[in-house]
Amino acid sequence: MLVSHSMHGITQLERAKQKLDFYVPVSIFPYMNKIRKTDYEVLFELIKDCRRSDRDLAKVLELSQPTVTRVRTKVEKEGMVRDYAAIPDLEKLGIEIISFSFLSVKPEMRVPKHTDSNIFKEWNEMSDAFFKKHPNIIFAATGRGLRKNAIWVSLHQNYSCYTDFLRDIEIQFGKYLEGVEGFTVSLKSDRIRRFLTLRYLPEYLERKICDENLK
Repeated sequence: MLVSHSMHGITQLERAKQKLDFYVPVSIFPYMNKIRKTDYEVLFELIKDCRRSDRDLAKVLELSQPTVTRVRTKVEKEGMVRDYAAIPDLEKLGIEIISFSFLSVKPEMRVPKHTDSNIFKEWNEMSDAFFKKHPNIIFAATGRGLRKNAIWVSLHQNYSCYTDFLRDIEIQFGKYLEGVEGFTVSLKSDRIRRFLTLRYLPEYLERKICDENLK
């Protein structure tokens, strides 16, 4: 098993790639009908840099351009590529804060029987309207942890804008919530160890694939 980012791990990865029985485990890509080495190689290169043309990708991967085009179309059709978007330098756009808002929804809203009730429909409609009003919300989901059951990740020009955002949450959803707690990060800090990016995700997935092939 790979347990580190050592040179030994890289050697194992290359050895796994060269195995005649190399395969991509369905456990890693459960939503693809059929995964081949070429599919994930093209996908990973797109994650690293989606600006490159099919011709450039073909040169890097030593494949024909029609093959790359076919695979790109396949991974897009299968939903493996959700979107193509640049990740800007947020500070240069005047964004100083990224916030993680942890919401605690009242118990009566968590009961499954309410999923078809008017109150639950009202919550969904209000949420949709709130997200439309606040396009600076970049991620929102329910979950569990820290005695909270939802998280919203948002970007803000400054702390004043952030406090206005929290106040808006309380006004719009106060009757549904037990409380809201926030965690903020200053994008002007010199202590950010890794900026938001998916560039390193292929390395993680390749190592997971390697683990399976070396078992």
